[in-house]
Amino acid sequence: MAHHIDMTKATGGFAYASGTAPAWHGLGSMCPENATIDEWLAAAGLDFEVDCVPVAYKPNGHWHPAVEHRAVVRRNLDAADLDKPTHGKLFQIASDRFKPLQPRECADFIFGLAASHGMTTETMGTLSDGSKIWGLARNAKGIMLPGGDEVRPYLLATTSFDSSLSRTWNVVSGE
Repeated sequence: MAHHIDMTKATGGFAYASGTAPAWHGLGSMCPENATIDEWLAAAGLDFEVDCVPVAYKPNGHWHPAVEHRAVVRRNLDAADLDKPTHGKLFQIASDRFKPLQPRECADFIFGLAASHGMTTETMGTLSDGSKIWGLARNAKGIMLPGGDEVRPYLLATTSFDSSLSRTWNVVSGE
């Protein structure tokens, strides 16, 4: 699909806060007010972990361990998703020093920052079979511009497991 939403879950890997209009072709799940991090992770399709597992190569017919490299793979946590093609998906081969930021760690950061700064978690999701994840929190305090337009600051957190994005925490604005 053109939107690249992870479709491991039937509703798509996208969750939005109650009171927020559905987006992206009506995909996703609404999270009720006061939903827990676990509820957000499940609704957003972020209930998986990323493992770094040993790899080997086979030159001249003999297997050799790739000592300084690991395969970065997805591990679905929901038993209903263990038979899905996303379980065990290879994201990349990385250095043995690579430490992925787990989806839960990203959610913990967003929820913690939102709680301590008067922000509200608005959306979370996963793209391209889980290779990219994001979360968005809205600041309740907007800025009124001349002409009556209100600009609200958001915190956007993104990371990827396939090296297509670096880990970023950006402040963005929206109306």
